[in-house]
Amino acid sequence: MKTHLRNILKIAGVYVASTIGAAFASGQELVKFFTRFDLKGYPGVVAAGILFSIAAVASLDIVYLYKVNSSRELLNIIGGRYFGRILEAISLIYTLCVYIVMIAGAAALCRRLTGLPSYAGMIMITVLCTVLLCFDIKGVLAASEVLTPVMITGMLYIGIRILIRTQPVFATLADGRHKGSWLVYAVLYVCYNSILNVLVIGSLRPWITTRKTAYISGIAGGTALLAVMFVLNHVLFINYGIIRGSELPMVELSADAGMISFIFYSLILAFALFTTALSSGYCCAESLERITKRPRWVLNVCIGLVVMPLAKQGFSVMVGKIYPLFGWIGSILFILLVFQWIKTLFYRAVKRKLTGEK
Repeated sequence: MKTHLRNILKIAGVYVASTIGAAFASGQELVKFFTRFDLKGYPGVVAAGILFSIAAVASLDIVYLYKVNSSRELLNIIGGRYFGRILEAISLIYTLCVYIVMIAGAAALCRRLTGLPSYAGMIMITVLCTVLLCFDIKGVLAASEVLTPVMITGMLYIGIRILIRTQPVFATLADGRHKGSWLVYAVLYVCYNSILNVLVIGSLRPWITTRKTAYISGIAGGTALLAVMFVLNHVLFINYGIIRGSELPMVELSADAGMISFIFYSLILAFALFTTALSSGYCCAESLERITKRPRWVLNVCIGLVVMPLAKQGFSVMVGKIYPLFGWIGSILFILLVFQWIKTLFYRAVKRKLTGEK
């Protein structure tokens, strides 16, 4: 029983950790995908939470039923042998981009907290990630298992604390910032996150001991994300006049709530940066290892050297440009994932009916 529960917490923790990155914890993602749609952002958050649960359950169930042992196997099942290779190439580019965004986020946070040059934060998180990634997926799991509960609890606590201590500052709501459909952006948000999530889940087979584990883990992960998104989106919505144009909106609001809140939330953001950088770095190195046949530690070092110069573009700029683009690309993966899952469930139901299996 204890092992079953621990596996659920591990899987749900990795799923949440690979989603709650710097862009999420800082508030940048939520502003660009939800808050800017005013009151319509709230149903967008709920829709995203439900879709996160569906994506998690579908991918975990497929991994269990097909006995998947790697992200490549999972992508081949979802997209077929040939299209699966295209998905793998896209995923490689995406994970590298996410790694770059996390490094850029570390630079912005370091500059905000200490006033030191951006490259100080870049070097720090790159070195830490490179070292932990040498321990393979176990390093990612260990970090996620410890840090994810802290991040979820901390974000909810600080979010509620800000709601209690600060006065709402509703900016001009009809300022033209809510262009496009809130539902489309909610779907895009889940879709681009699904790329990294599917890749990480492809390596979790040893911990998915039963289908019940897969279902509970997926629902738990999606529910945790929904709770955090709802609270943070509400905080950002009622304080939009303060955080408009800020690169780290939640950090700015936590500073207004007091020094302790500011320091605590900055640590949470650092944890979020770290866990997502680990997840994306692991998936990127795993894909490159299959292509180049080079040792993993060599690839980890090379990736670190490549991402630092590219991270100088700026955190908020990269979030605004890279994530929506991959949202459209990820929508293909999401549709194929759900279709493959439904098809698998249908075939299994037909087989049970024909053979009389229970």
